[in-house]
Amino acid sequence: MISIALGLLSFQKPSIGWYINEGWKVKGDSEPSETYLSVIRF
Repeated sequence: MISIALGLLSFQKPSIGWYINEGWKVKGDSEPSETYLSVIRF
């Protein structure tokens, strides 16, 4: 059940997953690219 919820969250808001995986490594204001978001949704 938890994995389904995480999958739906990842599909709806892939930027949250990006921040958890990569965003914390970058100092300052940074966002994922549109290409990254498209690949994650696919």
